[in-house]
Amino acid sequence: MKIFYKNTILNKKNIEINENLFLGIGFFETIKFINKNILFFDQHINRMLNNQFLPNKHSISKDDILKNCNLIIKENKLIDGLLKIVLLPKKEISGDWEYYIYPRSLPTIKEQSVKIIFLSEKNYPLLRFKPMYKSLSYMGNMLGLNKAKQNLAFEPIFYNQSKYITEGAMRNICFIKNKTLITPSLELGILDGITKKIVMKLALKLDLDIKESKILLSDVNSMDEAFLVSTGIGVVPCFWDEWSSNFSNTNKLKNLYNETIKNH
Repeated sequence: MKIFYKNTILNKKNIEINENLFLGIGFFETIKFINKNILFFDQHINRMLNNQFLPNKHSISKDDILKNCNLIIKENKLIDGLLKIVLLPKKEISGDWEYYIYPRSLPTIKEQSVKIIFLSEKNYPLLRFKPMYKSLSYMGNMLGLNKAKQNLAFEPIFYNQSKYITEGAMRNICFIKNKTLITPSLELGILDGITKKIVMKLALKLDLDIKESKILLSDVNSMDEAFLVSTGIGVVPCFWDEWSSNFSNTNKLKNLYNETIKNH
């Protein structure tokens, strides 16, 4: 069978394509490495492998993933960066699964803080599972991210039909108010971010209280500080039109997080 690929007609037998990629069937994790050291590997891989869609009997080994992650870093002569690990069925969902690993550069953010916009999930439907995993079905996320870029913003933050803040297209959002770090409730079906959980623990060292809450869109302007958090960017202060902050506690958290990953 002939197929069209990258402006070329190819024989399909000469190129291996897992068609589940076209259907958005699968999951992924993005893991950071600093000075060739992979960070928080167990937390990321356990989240990906401990999901209800993966058959009880499969050939995926956590030790093999770690070995191949280190091999990719070595073969590409990398020092710092990201590894995207994609897990998907070889053929049928109920059959065996396989994974791919490919490296990515760390994002560069020159600004001290980045702009966000708020978007309704009604217009950008997101696929969510409970508990939440990183699915390959990211169409709604990417449409929202494109809308943000059109508005010269770094990240869209979604809110649901009840006007509760949920999460960004690619990152979690946290707020600080009256010395309390507030994160959107997991009851809303959002991703329980690995980096977010690390930052929540670090916040205790700054004598911040921790609270998971359903945050109304109408309440965001009453917050003292806000920041985005993810594996790729770490902690980044954020603002929106007609709201700003001095980010005093956020910047302390950012510095504490950066020190933590250097010493991990």
